[in-house]
Amino acid sequence: MEFGPETRARVGQSLKFSAQSRDISQKELSEALELSSSTISKIWSGALKKPTHYKAMASWLGFELAELIRGEEGGEADVNTKLEHPEEGASEQDATNIIELESLTFAQNTSPARTCQIITIAARKGGATKTTTSVHLSGALATAGYKVLLVDLDGQCDSTEWLLPIEAQIQTTADDVLRNGADPREGLMESIIDGLDILPAAPQLDTVEAAMAGQWGMERRLADLISPLRQMYDFILFDCPAAMDFRIVSALMTSDWVIIPTTASTLDLKGLISFIPRVLHYADPARFNSNLQFLGILISRVKRNTLIAREAREWLGDEFDGLVFDNVIHESTRYQELAGFQSLIYDHDPEWAADYEGVAREILERVGFIDANEEDALLAANGGQP
Repeated sequence: MEFGPETRARVGQSLKFSAQSRDISQKELSEALELSSSTISKIWSGALKKPTHYKAMASWLGFELAELIRGEEGGEADVNTKLEHPEEGASEQDATNIIELESLTFAQNTSPARTCQIITIAARKGGATKTTTSVHLSGALATAGYKVLLVDLDGQCDSTEWLLPIEAQIQTTADDVLRNGADPREGLMESIIDGLDILPAAPQLDTVEAAMAGQWGMERRLADLISPLRQMYDFILFDCPAAMDFRIVSALMTSDWVIIPTTASTLDLKGLISFIPRVLHYADPARFNSNLQFLGILISRVKRNTLIAREAREWLGDEFDGLVFDNVIHESTRYQELAGFQSLIYDHDPEWAADYEGVAREILERVGFIDANEEDALLAANGGQP
């Protein structure tokens, strides 16, 4: 295969796009590959003639150079062929155009009913209620009678500490699965909620990307290892770190759906303009996950008896029509008291419980598990079955 100027330019752009979509800076690449910043720039621009450094960067990012070259020659599509990387300063119109281009809108109920549904909970930054959402949505679905697994991919281990009994003895973690290819079935543990299991996290997860640098296809390892668990659960949820790193990319490559929680603050809402297209990039069927669909944006930490939820929903509706959950999660007076203490907050706050039950019902409708006109499936909490 020829590695001429046009090929180098397209391969370089693909590598640049892949790095930027995961928030990997030029400096990080320079240190990881032991190349100067000017050499990184030459690779990205296609100015460097020898393929050796292109191959090294491709391998570090989880690709094979031959794949990228074939994509340019009409085989497997180049990662740039469908959309360009939305920079942090991208305009609102840019984000809207990208979403329209990808034709990724509100959940379409294309998955067969009652097959396992895998959902990534992704947040742009900390404080967006990512872990609280992961824990309580998992709990609400389990309470409704579904068999649920929560996979904690965050090195802070908050979901793990929240859901496991204090006396629990952890043997195999999500870090062992990602880093060493351990069988995730060996790490499954019963949580404090009936019907909800957890694959616990470990602090070492925060270093797993660096440890696996250069391993080809590392983002696809999680999908291969999680696959057997589809036969065991109705839902698998990923609680991801609040950063666009290897773990969230792996989760998106594995998932059927993605939920993005956000507070109603102006800064958080505006931040979605750049974050959502970066997440949806991984639904590109040419290279990534053709099964990935957007399940919804969940507005959380809303003060009761205020107009902020309606205003936030209207603003998001203008920008991301059809992508916002109808239900919102209000602030709970019990949150600071109970968060992380082996107890779900909605067990002590009936209004909060109603919020999460409403969102859980929307999820069940959107993935096709229940009909919108069906009698409330969450009555299973009283002993029934969905």
